[in-house]
Amino acid sequence: MNTHRLRYLFAFFFSLILLTSCKDDKDEPTLTKTDILSAQEWHGDRVLLNGLDVSQRSEIIDMFLDIKSLRLQLKKDGSFTANYIQGGKAQTTTGKWSLSNDEAKINFEGIGELDIKTLSSDSFEMTASVEQSGRTYQGEVRLVK
Repeated sequence: MNTHRLRYLFAFFFSLILLTSCKDDKDEPTLTKTDILSAQEWHGDRVLLNGLDVSQRSEIIDMFLDIKSLRLQLKKDGSFTANYIQGGKAQTTTGKWSLSNDEAKINFEGIGELDIKTLSSDSFEMTASVEQSGRTYQGEVRLVK
């Protein structure tokens, strides 16, 4: 009789341990690049040309935009809004954006296609080759959360 009691007691404790130690094993949903890009507003951080930071150079700020002033919102519906300062004046640009089929490139209406160098929830880096006066420059733009 002690053997039966011991078995029941062991089975009871084993069941209790199993039931209390099991937690709900839900898989975290995998975020797509679209999810990451549209989750927040992106802030301009820097612009590199051939590896040199040109973010604060006046000719870049006057000709293109002050990257530090850029606030970019990408929406899941494929639209974007960019607020920035160009030539000392506040500007807003809206348009469409899309990812290539392999999600390695992003295309902005009116700007063109850029390669996605890195993308995380905190940082977004894009690269492109830029031709100016017969010379080719490697450009990189970094946006942060």
